[in-house]
Amino acid sequence: MGFRGQNTKLTDNAGNGIDGIGKNNVYGVIQGGYGMRYGDFNVGPYAFYLLGTTTTTEHAGTFQSQVKWKNQWGIGFQPGYFLSKDTVVYLKVGYNGTTLEVNQAGGLAPTNSRSTSFGGPGVGLGLKHQLSTNWVIFVDAQQQYYSTKTLTSGGYSVQVQPKMTMGTFGFGYQF
Repeated sequence: MGFRGQNTKLTDNAGNGIDGIGKNNVYGVIQGGYGMRYGDFNVGPYAFYLLGTTTTTEHAGTFQSQVKWKNQWGIGFQPGYFLSKDTVVYLKVGYNGTTLEVNQAGGLAPTNSRSTSFGGPGVGLGLKHQLSTNWVIFVDAQQQYYSTKTLTSGGYSVQVQPKMTMGTFGFGYQF
């Protein structure tokens, strides 16, 4: 489980925008990885999938925008350095994806709903400690930068710029 902060910036074709359609919340995550130790160094791939959907609504006068984040995932590598025989500090370098559904109504925007996938790089840091032969405890943080896309419907377009910061704390089983 962890804590995340999501932010989406929307700018329409008239130059009007809302920066900060976002939400901070607790999330569940399923993740896995494989580590290969080389002396004091460790490297290995990882993957994760965030559970659930996050919905945020923002009002600006008569204009309303709603953004739903769903199907969030990531893959990458975690190069690390062992501080002791049981504790490793690591970097997270990866690629992340999500699907955003953008719903708008009021103002100049016709009532519409558009959904598309976004992808982009993620970077972060983490610390993992082995509690016993098979159990580990870890904490890590990652910043995710997604692509910017323009969504169009009925002659009205909106530029969408999502980003997310996440921190994860968990226990894991090591095979």
